[in-house]
Order: sequence, then C-alpha cells, then structure tokens
Amino acid sequence: MKKPKKVVLFNIEKISDKAIPYDITTAAVVDMLFKVGEKEKALEIANIIGPRAIEMAEYQIGKYSGIPMEVRKNLFILGELQRILYENGDNDLAKKYEDAYQRIIQNLQIRDGLERDDM
Repeated sequence: MKKPKKVVLFNIEKISDKAIPYDITTAAVVDMLFKVGEKEKALEIANIIGPRAIEMAEYQIGKYSGIPMEVRKNLFILGELQRILYENGDNDLAKKYEDAYQRIIQNLQIRDGLERDDM
C-alpha cells in the first residue's frame, strides 16, 4: 500500500483544487484515499466537493428546466460520496450528503410537477 498511497498523495498535491478545480472524478480520489489509509485527507476533499455539488445542483435546478448535465454530475458526486462515506464509517457526513441528494431529487420532482401544471 505504500506505492498506491504515494501515487494518490502525489496526484492531489500536484493537481490541487486551486490549480484545477475538483470535478466528478474527485469522488473516486476520495475513495482511494480511504483505501490507502488517508481518512483525514479523504474527509477534507469530501468537505470541499460535497457542499460544492449541493450548491451547483441547487443553482442549476433554479436556472434550467429538465435535468441539466451539471445537475446530473453533481447528483452523481453526492451519490458516490454517501456510498464511500458509509462504507468507511463516516455515517454523519454520509447522511448529510444523502439528505442533500434526496432534497435535490424532491426539488426536481416538485419543479417538474409545477411546470406540467403551468402547461
């Protein structure tokens, strides 16, 4: 596990959120960090991409009809984060992202229902 750990840490050091903003692939990095024993770093990144995904999805829902690709990407991130966090025993943070995921889905359903009623 020394080499994989080195590779993952090197990757996030060289390609930081400031250099290239974290994206949909970063959820996999969080998973890898847990697997190599870097729980603190995994949670640090999860606490960056999770709130960002929630904010972007909620913004996109209010701006566009249908389910824009950005909303889908951010729902994917939230779904992956909750799965990874539950698997690694961080139930509180996993529940936070699960609740946000469910809230966004409900908002989409409500918005779509209202749009149909307006027709």
